[in-house]
Amino acid sequence: MGRQAENSCALPDGRIVGYGLLSPKQRAGYWRVRFTDKAKAQRVELSTGAGSKGEARNAAPGLIRSYFFPPQAKPTGAQWDEAMAELAAVPHLRPATIESYEKAVRAFRRVVPDTAGPADVGPEQVARFVKGYRPKSANTVRNVLRHMSSLWEKHLKSLKLVASNPWTDIEPPPVVKTAPRAPTADDIDSLLDYLDKRYPGWDLIRAFVTVKGYLGCRTMDLCTVRSAQLANGKLHFTADQTKTRTARSVPLPPNLYAVLDGLKGETYLWERYATQAAAFRPNNNKTDEREFTPKYLYWGIGNIFADFNRERDAAGLPRVRPHDLRRRALTTASLRHGVDAAAAAIGVDPQTARRYYVDGQQAHDTDAVYASQAEWWRYGGDGVNAGGAKPAENPKNPSENL
Repeated sequence: MGRQAENSCALPDGRIVGYGLLSPKQRAGYWRVRFTDKAKAQRVELSTGAGSKGEARNAAPGLIRSYFFPPQAKPTGAQWDEAMAELAAVPHLRPATIESYEKAVRAFRRVVPDTAGPADVGPEQVARFVKGYRPKSANTVRNVLRHMSSLWEKHLKSLKLVASNPWTDIEPPPVVKTAPRAPTADDIDSLLDYLDKRYPGWDLIRAFVTVKGYLGCRTMDLCTVRSAQLANGKLHFTADQTKTRTARSVPLPPNLYAVLDGLKGETYLWERYATQAAAFRPNNNKTDEREFTPKYLYWGIGNIFADFNRERDAAGLPRVRPHDLRRRALTTASLRHGVDAAAAAIGVDPQTARRYYVDGQQAHDTDAVYASQAEWWRYGGDGVNAGGAKPAENPKNPSENL
Protein backbone atom coordinates (compact mmCIF):
# COMPACT_ATOMS: atom_id res chain seq x y z
CA MET A 1 0.00 0.00 0.00
CA GLY A 2 1.43 3.40 -1.03
CA ARG A 3 2.47 6.01 1.42
CA GLN A 4 -0.24 8.61 2.18
CA ALA A 5 0.50 12.16 1.08
CA GLU A 6 1.18 14.73 3.77
CA ASN A 7 -1.25 17.26 2.28
CA SER A 8 -4.18 17.21 -0.14
CA CYS A 9 -5.83 19.62 -2.58
CA ALA A 10 -9.39 19.46 -3.94
CA LEU A 11 -9.75 20.20 -7.67
CA PRO A 12 -12.85 21.92 -9.13
CA ASP A 13 -14.05 18.61 -10.62
CA GLY A 14 -13.98 16.87 -7.23
CA ARG A 15 -10.68 15.00 -7.57
CA ILE A 16 -8.33 15.01 -4.59
CA VAL A 17 -4.60 15.40 -5.27
CA GLY A 18 -2.15 14.50 -2.54
CA TYR A 19 1.08 16.46 -2.41
CA GLY A 20 4.25 16.94 -0.45
CA LEU A 21 6.56 19.90 0.13
CA LEU A 22 10.28 19.81 -0.52
CA SER A 23 12.54 22.18 1.39
CA PRO A 24 15.42 24.12 -0.14
CA LYS A 25 17.72 21.59 1.52
CA GLN A 26 16.21 18.87 -0.68
CA ARG A 27 15.98 21.02 -3.80
CA ALA A 28 18.05 24.16 -4.24
CA GLY A 29 16.13 27.43 -4.36
CA TYR A 30 12.61 27.86 -2.96
CA TRP A 31 10.23 25.40 -1.40
CA ARG A 32 8.72 23.10 -4.02
CA VAL A 33 5.43 21.20 -4.24
CA ARG A 34 5.44 17.62 -5.52
CA PHE A 35 2.43 15.60 -6.66
CA THR A 36 1.47 12.91 -9.17
CA ASP A 37 -0.37 13.40 -12.46
CA LYS A 38 -2.10 10.02 -12.69
CA ALA A 39 -3.40 10.62 -16.21
CA LYS A 40 0.15 11.04 -17.51
CA ALA A 41 1.64 8.61 -14.97
CA GLN A 42 4.32 11.08 -13.97
CA ARG A 43 5.46 12.98 -10.92
CA VAL A 44 5.38 16.77 -11.06
CA GLU A 45 7.46 19.27 -9.09
CA LEU A 46 6.77 23.01 -9.12
CA SER A 47 8.51 25.86 -7.37
CA THR A 48 6.27 27.76 -4.96
CA GLY A 49 8.58 30.81 -4.89
CA ALA A 50 8.27 30.68 -1.10
CA GLY A 51 11.08 30.87 1.40
CA SER A 52 9.17 29.27 4.29
CA LYS A 53 7.12 26.12 4.66
CA GLY A 54 4.03 28.07 5.72
CA GLU A 55 4.12 30.26 2.63
CA ALA A 56 4.72 27.18 0.47
CA ARG A 57 1.71 25.42 1.98
CA ASN A 58 -0.48 28.43 1.16
CA ALA A 59 0.78 28.64 -2.43
CA ALA A 60 0.69 24.94 -3.25
CA PRO A 61 -3.09 24.46 -3.84
CA GLY A 62 -3.21 27.30 -6.37
CA LEU A 63 -0.25 25.88 -8.28
CA ILE A 64 -1.81 22.41 -8.38
CA ARG A 65 -5.17 23.76 -9.62
CA SER A 66 -3.42 25.85 -12.28
CA TYR A 67 -1.50 22.78 -13.41
CA PHE A 68 -4.64 20.68 -13.95
CA PHE A 69 -6.79 23.62 -15.10
CA PRO A 70 -4.43 26.09 -16.81
CA PRO A 71 -5.77 29.64 -17.22
CA GLN A 72 -7.23 30.41 -20.63
CA ALA A 73 -5.54 33.00 -22.74
CA LYS A 74 -8.29 35.61 -22.90
CA PRO A 75 -8.91 38.11 -25.68
CA THR A 76 -10.54 41.42 -24.91
CA GLY A 77 -13.93 39.97 -24.10
CA ALA A 78 -17.44 41.30 -24.22
CA GLN A 79 -19.83 41.14 -21.28
CA TRP A 80 -22.47 38.42 -21.36
CA ASP A 81 -25.25 40.72 -22.59
CA GLU A 82 -23.01 42.15 -25.31
CA ALA A 83 -21.92 38.68 -26.41
CA MET A 84 -25.49 37.37 -26.66
CA ALA A 85 -26.53 40.51 -28.56
CA GLU A 86 -23.77 39.86 -31.11
CA LEU A 87 -24.91 36.24 -31.34
CA ALA A 88 -28.50 37.36 -32.05
CA ALA A 89 -27.20 39.45 -34.97
CA VAL A 90 -25.58 36.44 -36.69
CA PRO A 91 -27.32 36.05 -40.09
CA HIS A 92 -29.58 33.04 -40.66
CA LEU A 93 -29.34 31.81 -37.06
CA ARG A 94 -32.80 30.51 -36.15
CA PRO A 95 -34.55 32.12 -33.16
CA ALA A 96 -35.01 28.66 -31.66
CA THR A 97 -31.26 28.04 -31.88
CA ILE A 98 -30.51 31.35 -30.19
CA GLU A 99 -33.01 30.51 -27.48
CA SER A 100 -31.29 27.15 -26.87
CA TYR A 101 -27.92 28.87 -26.52
CA GLU A 102 -29.38 31.51 -24.19
CA LYS A 103 -30.96 28.83 -22.01
CA ALA A 104 -27.62 26.99 -21.70
CA VAL A 105 -25.81 30.23 -20.83
CA ARG A 106 -28.40 31.05 -18.16
CA ALA A 107 -27.89 27.61 -16.61
CA PHE A 108 -24.12 28.15 -16.58
CA ARG A 109 -24.35 31.61 -15.02
CA ARG A 110 -26.62 30.36 -12.24
CA VAL A 111 -24.00 27.79 -11.21
CA VAL A 112 -20.90 29.91 -11.93
CA PRO A 113 -21.98 33.50 -11.27
CA ASP A 114 -18.49 35.03 -11.02
CA THR A 115 -17.84 35.41 -14.76
CA ALA A 116 -18.32 38.74 -16.53
CA GLY A 117 -18.45 37.29 -20.03
CA PRO A 118 -17.56 34.24 -22.15
CA ALA A 119 -13.85 35.15 -22.19
CA ASP A 120 -13.79 34.50 -18.43
CA VAL A 121 -14.78 30.87 -18.93
CA GLY A 122 -11.86 28.44 -18.74
CA PRO A 123 -11.44 24.77 -17.84
CA GLU A 124 -11.78 25.53 -14.12
CA GLN A 125 -15.14 27.27 -14.58
CA VAL A 126 -16.34 24.47 -16.86
CA ALA A 127 -15.42 21.86 -14.26
CA ARG A 128 -17.20 23.85 -11.54
CA PHE A 129 -20.31 23.98 -13.68
CA VAL A 130 -20.37 20.23 -14.40
CA LYS A 131 -19.96 19.49 -10.70
CA GLY A 132 -22.46 22.10 -9.51
CA TYR A 133 -25.17 21.49 -12.11
CA ARG A 134 -26.19 18.25 -10.43
CA PRO A 135 -28.57 16.73 -9.48
CA LYS A 136 -29.80 17.47 -12.98
CA SER A 137 -30.11 14.28 -15.02
CA ALA A 138 -27.04 13.08 -16.88
CA ASN A 139 -28.78 13.62 -20.21
CA THR A 140 -29.65 17.21 -19.28
CA VAL A 141 -26.03 17.90 -18.35
CA ARG A 142 -24.82 16.37 -21.61
CA ASN A 143 -27.29 18.46 -23.59
CA VAL A 144 -26.15 21.73 -21.97
CA LEU A 145 -22.49 20.81 -22.50
CA ARG A 146 -23.20 20.11 -26.17
CA HIS A 147 -24.92 23.48 -26.59
CA MET A 148 -22.11 25.36 -24.85
CA SER A 149 -19.39 23.66 -26.88
CA SER A 150 -21.29 24.40 -30.08
CA LEU A 151 -21.78 28.04 -29.05
CA TRP A 152 -18.05 28.51 -28.44
CA GLU A 153 -16.83 26.55 -31.45
CA LYS A 154 -19.28 27.73 -34.11
CA HIS A 155 -20.00 31.31 -33.07
CA LEU A 156 -18.05 32.92 -30.22
CA LYS A 157 -14.68 32.04 -31.77
CA SER A 158 -15.82 33.38 -35.15
CA LEU A 159 -17.01 36.58 -33.47
CA LYS A 160 -13.55 36.93 -31.84
CA LEU A 161 -15.15 36.91 -28.39
CA VAL A 162 -13.09 33.96 -27.11
CA ALA A 163 -9.69 32.56 -28.00
CA SER A 164 -10.44 28.86 -27.53
CA ASN A 165 -13.15 26.37 -26.64
CA PRO A 166 -12.83 25.20 -23.00
CA TRP A 167 -15.75 22.78 -23.38
CA THR A 168 -14.03 20.30 -25.68
CA ASP A 169 -11.98 18.36 -23.14
CA ILE A 170 -14.57 18.02 -20.39
CA GLU A 171 -15.84 14.48 -19.96
CA PRO A 172 -19.65 14.51 -19.80
CA PRO A 173 -21.55 12.13 -17.52
CA PRO A 174 -22.40 8.80 -19.13
CA VAL A 175 -25.48 8.81 -21.31
CA VAL A 176 -28.64 7.30 -19.92
CA LYS A 177 -30.43 5.50 -22.74
CA THR A 178 -34.18 5.52 -22.55
CA ALA A 179 -36.59 4.22 -25.16
CA PRO A 180 -38.71 6.96 -26.74
CA ARG A 181 -42.26 7.02 -25.42
CA ALA A 182 -45.01 8.51 -27.53
CA PRO A 183 -48.31 9.51 -25.91
CA THR A 184 -51.15 7.08 -26.53
CA ALA A 185 -54.53 7.89 -28.05
CA ASP A 186 -55.93 8.01 -24.50
CA ASP A 187 -53.25 10.51 -23.48
CA ILE A 188 -54.17 12.77 -26.39
CA ASP A 189 -57.87 12.46 -25.63
CA SER A 190 -57.16 13.46 -22.02
CA LEU A 191 -55.22 16.51 -23.22
CA LEU A 192 -57.99 17.65 -25.56
CA ASP A 193 -60.65 17.05 -22.91
CA TYR A 194 -58.59 19.12 -20.46
CA LEU A 195 -58.36 22.01 -22.94
CA ASP A 196 -62.12 21.90 -23.56
CA LYS A 197 -62.91 22.00 -19.84
CA ARG A 198 -60.19 24.40 -18.73
CA TYR A 199 -60.56 26.81 -21.67
CA PRO A 200 -64.08 26.40 -23.09
CA GLY A 201 -64.42 28.33 -26.31
CA TRP A 202 -60.70 28.91 -26.83
CA ASP A 203 -60.55 27.44 -30.32
CA LEU A 204 -57.09 28.82 -31.07
CA ILE A 205 -55.33 26.68 -28.46
CA ARG A 206 -57.11 23.49 -29.48
CA ALA A 207 -56.30 24.25 -33.12
CA PHE A 208 -52.63 24.82 -32.28
CA VAL A 209 -52.37 21.47 -30.48
CA THR A 210 -54.25 19.72 -33.28
CA VAL A 211 -52.03 21.15 -36.02
CA LYS A 212 -48.84 20.37 -34.09
CA GLY A 213 -49.94 16.80 -33.50
CA TYR A 214 -51.08 16.40 -37.10
CA LEU A 215 -47.92 17.82 -38.69
CA GLY A 216 -45.42 16.53 -36.12
CA CYS A 217 -43.52 19.81 -36.39
CA ARG A 218 -41.40 21.52 -33.75
CA THR A 219 -43.26 23.94 -31.50
CA MET A 220 -41.24 27.03 -32.41
CA ASP A 221 -41.49 26.23 -36.12
CA LEU A 222 -45.27 26.39 -35.83
CA CYS A 223 -45.21 29.50 -33.62
CA THR A 224 -43.34 31.49 -36.30
CA VAL A 225 -45.72 30.74 -39.19
CA ARG A 226 -47.19 33.82 -40.84
CA SER A 227 -50.73 34.09 -42.14
CA ALA A 228 -49.59 34.27 -45.76
CA GLN A 229 -48.04 30.81 -45.37
CA LEU A 230 -51.51 29.31 -45.11
CA ALA A 231 -52.50 29.09 -48.75
CA ASN A 232 -53.95 26.75 -51.36
CA GLY A 233 -55.03 24.12 -48.85
CA LYS A 234 -51.54 23.81 -47.38
CA LEU A 235 -49.35 25.17 -44.62
CA HIS A 236 -46.00 26.26 -46.05
CA PHE A 237 -42.81 26.37 -43.97
CA THR A 238 -39.84 28.35 -45.26
CA ALA A 239 -36.30 26.96 -45.06
CA ASP A 240 -35.38 29.57 -42.42
CA GLN A 241 -38.16 28.32 -40.14
CA THR A 242 -37.10 24.68 -39.97
CA LYS A 243 -34.12 23.23 -38.14
CA THR A 244 -33.18 21.13 -41.17
CA ARG A 245 -33.13 24.27 -43.39
CA THR A 246 -35.60 22.64 -45.74
CA ALA A 247 -38.82 24.23 -46.97
CA ARG A 248 -41.96 22.12 -46.48
CA SER A 249 -45.51 22.36 -47.77
CA VAL A 250 -47.98 20.18 -45.91
CA PRO A 251 -51.55 19.55 -47.10
CA LEU A 252 -54.25 20.05 -44.49
CA PRO A 253 -57.68 18.42 -44.26
CA PRO A 254 -60.28 20.88 -45.61
CA ASN A 255 -62.03 21.33 -42.26
CA LEU A 256 -58.76 22.00 -40.43
CA TYR A 257 -57.67 24.44 -43.14
CA ALA A 258 -61.00 26.29 -42.75
CA VAL A 259 -60.49 26.55 -38.97
CA LEU A 260 -57.03 28.05 -39.40
CA ASP A 261 -58.21 30.40 -42.10
CA GLY A 262 -60.81 31.76 -39.69
CA LEU A 263 -58.29 32.13 -36.83
CA LYS A 264 -55.37 33.73 -38.65
CA GLY A 265 -54.24 37.24 -37.82
CA GLU A 266 -53.06 40.02 -40.09
CA THR A 267 -49.39 39.07 -39.89
CA TYR A 268 -48.93 35.88 -37.90
CA LEU A 269 -51.17 32.84 -38.06
CA TRP A 270 -51.53 32.74 -34.26
CA GLU A 271 -51.24 36.43 -33.37
CA ARG A 272 -54.71 36.55 -31.81
CA TYR A 273 -53.20 34.53 -28.96
CA ALA A 274 -51.87 37.76 -27.41
CA THR A 275 -55.34 39.25 -26.87
CA GLN A 276 -57.08 35.96 -26.13
CA ALA A 277 -54.53 34.92 -23.49
CA ALA A 278 -55.44 37.99 -21.44
CA ALA A 279 -59.01 36.70 -21.26
CA PHE A 280 -58.41 32.96 -20.90
CA ARG A 281 -55.20 33.13 -18.82
CA PRO A 282 -55.33 36.46 -16.97
CA ASN A 283 -52.22 37.50 -15.06
CA ASN A 284 -53.01 39.77 -12.12
CA ASN A 285 -49.40 40.92 -11.98
CA LYS A 286 -49.52 42.33 -15.51
CA THR A 287 -52.06 44.86 -16.67
CA ASP A 288 -50.61 45.74 -20.06
CA GLU A 289 -51.64 43.65 -23.02
CA ARG A 290 -48.70 41.75 -24.45
CA GLU A 291 -47.68 42.21 -28.08
CA PHE A 292 -47.61 38.95 -29.99
CA THR A 293 -44.24 37.34 -30.64
CA PRO A 294 -43.55 33.70 -31.55
CA LYS A 295 -41.56 33.34 -28.33
CA TYR A 296 -44.51 34.64 -26.26
CA LEU A 297 -46.73 31.94 -27.78
CA TYR A 298 -44.01 29.31 -27.32
CA TRP A 299 -43.76 29.97 -23.58
CA GLY A 300 -47.54 30.18 -23.28
CA ILE A 301 -47.96 26.72 -24.81
CA GLY A 302 -45.34 25.39 -22.42
CA ASN A 303 -47.19 26.85 -19.43
CA ILE A 304 -50.50 25.37 -20.54
CA PHE A 305 -48.93 21.92 -20.83
CA ALA A 306 -47.27 22.40 -17.43
CA ASP A 307 -50.69 23.07 -15.84
CA PHE A 308 -52.08 19.95 -17.54
CA ASN A 309 -49.17 17.83 -16.33
CA ARG A 310 -49.58 18.93 -12.73
CA GLU A 311 -52.97 17.24 -12.82
CA ARG A 312 -51.39 14.20 -14.47
CA ASP A 313 -48.73 14.04 -11.75
CA ALA A 314 -51.37 14.11 -9.05
CA ALA A 315 -53.18 11.22 -10.74
CA GLY A 316 -49.97 9.22 -11.25
CA LEU A 317 -50.23 9.45 -15.05
CA PRO A 318 -47.33 9.99 -17.48
CA ARG A 319 -46.68 13.53 -18.60
CA VAL A 320 -47.45 14.81 -22.09
CA ARG A 321 -45.10 17.55 -23.25
CA PRO A 322 -45.45 19.62 -26.44
CA HIS A 323 -42.55 17.78 -28.05
CA ASP A 324 -44.27 14.46 -27.35
CA LEU A 325 -46.79 15.33 -30.07
CA ARG A 326 -43.92 15.10 -32.53
CA ARG A 327 -43.10 11.65 -31.17
CA ARG A 328 -46.70 10.60 -31.63
CA ALA A 329 -46.82 11.84 -35.21
CA LEU A 330 -43.62 9.99 -36.15
CA THR A 331 -44.68 6.84 -34.33
CA THR A 332 -48.14 6.63 -35.88
CA ALA A 333 -46.85 7.50 -39.35
CA SER A 334 -44.15 4.81 -38.98
CA LEU A 335 -46.82 2.22 -38.22
CA ARG A 336 -48.48 2.91 -41.56
CA HIS A 337 -45.60 3.81 -43.83
CA GLY A 338 -42.32 2.79 -42.16
CA VAL A 339 -39.80 4.98 -40.34
CA ASP A 340 -37.94 6.21 -43.41
CA ALA A 341 -41.08 7.44 -45.19
CA ALA A 342 -42.48 8.97 -42.00
CA ALA A 343 -39.22 10.77 -41.23
CA ALA A 344 -38.97 12.13 -44.78
CA ALA A 345 -42.53 13.48 -44.68
CA ILE A 346 -42.22 15.09 -41.25
CA GLY A 347 -38.73 16.46 -41.91
CA VAL A 348 -36.30 14.61 -39.67
CA ASP A 349 -33.35 12.32 -40.30
CA PRO A 350 -34.45 8.64 -40.16
CA GLN A 351 -31.69 7.75 -37.69
CA THR A 352 -32.69 10.64 -35.46
CA ALA A 353 -36.30 9.51 -35.67
CA ARG A 354 -35.43 5.97 -34.62
CA ARG A 355 -33.22 7.12 -31.76
CA TYR A 356 -35.29 9.92 -30.23
CA TYR A 357 -38.84 9.88 -31.54
CA VAL A 358 -40.31 6.59 -32.69
CA ASP A 359 -41.89 4.59 -29.88
CA GLY A 360 -40.92 1.10 -31.01
CA GLN A 361 -43.50 -0.62 -28.86
CA GLN A 362 -46.36 1.38 -30.37
CA ALA A 363 -44.90 1.47 -33.89
CA HIS A 364 -44.74 -2.33 -33.99
CA ASP A 365 -47.89 -3.05 -31.99
CA THR A 366 -49.40 -6.17 -33.57
CA ASP A 367 -52.89 -5.38 -32.29
CA ALA A 368 -52.79 -1.89 -33.77
CA VAL A 369 -51.47 -3.19 -37.10
CA TYR A 370 -54.25 -5.70 -37.50
CA ALA A 371 -56.94 -3.34 -36.20
CA SER A 372 -55.87 -1.02 -39.01
CA GLN A 373 -55.83 -3.91 -41.48
CA ALA A 374 -59.35 -4.98 -40.51
CA GLU A 375 -60.63 -1.45 -41.02
CA TRP A 376 -58.78 -1.17 -44.33
CA TRP A 377 -60.31 -4.36 -45.70
CA ARG A 378 -63.76 -3.35 -44.40
CA TYR A 379 -64.17 -6.27 -42.03
CA GLY A 380 -65.01 -4.08 -39.08
CA GLY A 381 -62.44 -4.22 -36.31
CA ASP A 382 -62.46 -1.53 -33.69
CA GLY A 383 -61.69 1.13 -36.23
CA VAL A 384 -58.66 2.27 -34.25
CA ASN A 385 -55.23 2.53 -35.73
CA ALA A 386 -52.08 3.97 -34.24
CA GLY A 387 -53.05 7.42 -35.48
CA GLY A 388 -56.38 7.40 -33.71
CA ALA A 389 -58.20 8.01 -37.00
CA LYS A 390 -59.53 5.99 -39.91
CA PRO A 391 -57.67 5.85 -43.22
CA ALA A 392 -58.66 8.33 -45.90
CA GLU A 393 -60.93 6.24 -48.11
CA ASN A 394 -63.54 6.57 -50.78
CA PRO A 395 -66.58 4.72 -49.37
CA LYS A 396 -68.34 4.83 -52.75
CA ASN A 397 -65.57 2.98 -54.53
CA PRO A 398 -63.56 0.73 -52.17
CA SER A 399 -61.32 -0.43 -55.00
CA GLU A 400 -59.71 3.02 -55.02
CA ASN A 401 -58.53 2.37 -51.50
CA LEU A 402 -56.22 -0.50 -52.50
